[in-house]
Amino acid sequence: MDPLIVVFLVFAVLTLCGIVGASFLWVPWILNFLANNKILITNPAEGTAEAIMHYSELDRFVMSWKGHTLDADWNVVVGEDAVPKEHFMDNVLPGGLKWIGLPGAKSVRFYDLQWSSYRQSAVAQDSQPRDLYHIVVPRRRAPSC
Repeated sequence: MDPLIVVFLVFAVLTLCGIVGASFLWVPWILNFLANNKILITNPAEGTAEAIMHYSELDRFVMSWKGHTLDADWNVVVGEDAVPKEHFMDNVLPGGLKWIGLPGAKSVRFYDLQWSSYRQSAVAQDSQPRDLYHIVVPRRRAPSC
């Protein structure tokens, strides 16, 4: 085989490997962008859940709380005994990312929240309205003796 052809083939393979390798550097950035904007995937904060809607009806909840799952009635269960209603993609996605679904049909439920707070000056200061996506998961206290 001609040495010039061998050099060309090696160069072509290395270039292809570089392009493929460089594309993997974009994957974490793309996943983070999609999760932050609730497109296809979401990343609920630890100790919170998010409601996944199918058009205007509740489809399921996704929760991020180590050592806890949701049972079939959406109750928080300690341990891995409960069988949560998860999407099969939740087991494929890395880093606690949860599958929402295709935009338009599936979405994360959010609600507007605005509150007033009193500072030391005793004057009500209104906050800017925020869209909240998460639901705080209730933590049970240990029974007192």
